Amino acid sequence: MTTYLQSWMSKHTFIGTRDHPLYRMSVFEVTNEKLASVNRISERSYFNTSVELRQTTKTLVTMKKELDSIFRRIRSLKSAVASQYPEACSQALEQLHSEATLQDED
Repeated sequence: MTTYLQSWMSKHTFIGTRDHPLYRMSVFEVTNEKLASVNRISERSYFNTSVELRQTTKTLVTMKKELDSIFRRIRSLKSAVASQYPEACSQALEQLHSEATLQDED
């Protein structure tokens, strides 16, 4: 029976069949290393991006607070000027309205 199997299956085919799982394992190991490398790169990129996003968000929040403060002061100055000089303010508003209307028509 052994001689029959030996003649039926060449030595080369037998070795190739025996080594096939080892080859597959090495391919999987290489693929796993590549995926681990990609994972490390994406993790670093995510960390750097999240740090930048936090800094940008902090800057935007600060800018919003400052702008709110500026507009609040402008409104208070506007109302103080309007209470001291009501005629001049009404004339200025009418002039702004007429200029805006002319620009809209163009």
